[in-house]
Amino acid sequence: MTIVEKSKVDIAEIVALGAIDSSLFYSTFFSKTARQAAPPMHKEIDGVLDGTDRLVNILMSRGWAKTSKLRMYAGKRIAYNISKTILFVGASEKHTRRSIRWIRNQIDRNKLFAETFQLSAGTPWTDEEAEIRHGIDGNSIWITGVGVTSSSGRGINFDDFRPDLIILDDVMNDENSASKEAREKIINLVFGAFMESLAPRSEAPFAKMVMLNTPQDYNDISQMAFKDKTFVSRRFGCWTRETENAPLEARVSAWPERIPTEELQDEYRAAAARNRLSIFIREKECKLTSPENSAFKNEWLRYFGEGEDHSEPALEEMWTILVIDPVPPPTEIALQKGIVDSDYEAMSVLGKYKGKIFVLDTISHRGHDPNWTANEFFRLAQKWRIRKALVESVVYQRTLVWYLREQMRKQGRYILLEPFGEGDKRSKTQKILDGITGVASNNQLYVRRDQHDLISQYTNFSVVRKIGHDDVLETVAVGCTELLNGGMNVSDTVLELEEDQYQDLDDYRGAP
Repeated sequence: MTIVEKSKVDIAEIVALGAIDSSLFYSTFFSKTARQAAPPMHKEIDGVLDGTDRLVNILMSRGWAKTSKLRMYAGKRIAYNISKTILFVGASEKHTRRSIRWIRNQIDRNKLFAETFQLSAGTPWTDEEAEIRHGIDGNSIWITGVGVTSSSGRGINFDDFRPDLIILDDVMNDENSASKEAREKIINLVFGAFMESLAPRSEAPFAKMVMLNTPQDYNDISQMAFKDKTFVSRRFGCWTRETENAPLEARVSAWPERIPTEELQDEYRAAAARNRLSIFIREKECKLTSPENSAFKNEWLRYFGEGEDHSEPALEEMWTILVIDPVPPPTEIALQKGIVDSDYEAMSVLGKYKGKIFVLDTISHRGHDPNWTANEFFRLAQKWRIRKALVESVVYQRTLVWYLREQMRKQGRYILLEPFGEGDKRSKTQKILDGITGVASNNQLYVRRDQHDLISQYTNFSVVRKIGHDDVLETVAVGCTELLNGGMNVSDTVLELEEDQYQDLDDYRGAP
């Protein structure tokens, strides 16, 4: 049920249902604010806000109605007389005044809301401090606001009631979180002055301190609260949880009614083209990629193509290879649990030209599909005239080599296949570091600006924590290692074909 036809529905029933269904309450009583259908993330946030947890920490994408959500939540607590004293905390007092003004306007101008719950203005009635008279219960509710670094946040008390709802709304910005000292000041104030101002549970069983922020730094208040077990913490980025780690083309907006998927993908591509992807990841995906924790620096990357750092080399002047990181078929246990198509198969084509490494092509595909692998294998081989294909040599990958060999025999096209990884005891992380660090740090790794998945995985790759998938990055790392080590050595373990079937290895198509 969304927008309710007030003239036809018993308002008492809406009030009863709205107590347990915040989306219904907001769309009914704050229809000018809740103009669009609530996304699943908002319903999940409602569940956390309406719960009994005393300390709540929510990370949410910039521009996705954090402030509106908190204002409506405060309005609901006022309507049902849950709170006696509400304290808004913002990055500045000016920010909190706008929220108090919004609540005042609901009581002054929103007749359905004000008359249904018998709410009226008291004294004072300003944007800094306001008294709301609750006619049903015959008591007053007080609201006030302070800036996060204000000393006036201590000792707030109205009619002998300490705040039973403290709302910290986007208290961090580029200015007050730029330095370690500034971040620590906010942390100390939140964990000290504001938490200590919250009414005790013995007096206010539903007392709650709520923080909704977009993260700024690994050591800001949102991250410190994530590590604190007394907080209930949730993260809500701009993509659906099911697709947020998928290749860009497969990602879906978590709120398509507000920002369509295509628009969000275009914004991502534009950020990558400006070399500002880390900002998009922070502001929209609510993930942090600080230089201190990133394994690779963005300024290491070089770009090629028209108008870039380097023009695209002529294909006949490059030694090109294809690297395949396949996905094994799901196990019986995975099938029973319904865990299928969770991993991504990746392929990358790399070329070496005058000591530089060029990532010519990258693709990925979710789940196990040997037909897709074979089709893309031959397509990329023909397009880029590859001299060699490397396939990871785990159990299933050996089967894949056999399968590709059979396909080559059927089509009469032969490409040198070589396994990699067999007997290599290094971790996946170490393989990526070894393959990428040297060539990238010397500005010899060239990529295309539209290789968004690769750039994202490069930007996010960390030895501290894993963020998303790194399958494409791994294939590039393997390709770099191969090309830097020569890349032209023919292995005896390649294909068990008769001599006359090899044809000329330089002519991958085996053309007469």
